[in-house]
Amino acid sequence: MRVHNPDSVVATGGRYAHGIETPLGGRILYVSGQVGITRDSYIPETIFHQAEIIWNNIAEVLNSAKIKFDNIVKINTYVVTGHDALQAVEVQRRHLGIHAPAHTLVYVAGLIRPQFFLEVEVVAIAGSGEGAVS
Repeated sequence: MRVHNPDSVVATGGRYAHGIETPLGGRILYVSGQVGITRDSYIPETIFHQAEIIWNNIAEVLNSAKIKFDNIVKINTYVVTGHDALQAVEVQRRHLGIHAPAHTLVYVAGLIRPQFFLEVEVVAIAGSGEGAVS
């Protein structure tokens, strides 16, 4: 994976990359938009706790494909207007560490259910021999 942050483009100002280049031949995992709901249908009342559930669910999907967080090349984050996106980003940063994939964050009017404040989808690319999330 190669990061592209050309000097001719304004600096990102965050922990993400303007572009990510991946070689052909890897496995591509598209993780559908995850929302803050547990397996037993619990939905927390804060964006921070919904983000915790979302990133734990993303970890489970990655792990099922034996792919690591470091293999994420693209993140799309949707935050319902009126909620603090920085709380969601704080949780994301804790899970990703210094890894900085391409990232888009937008505010939206709403999601599929009014109890959801946040939705995150990711794309990850890995070779067939790469290990699971630790």
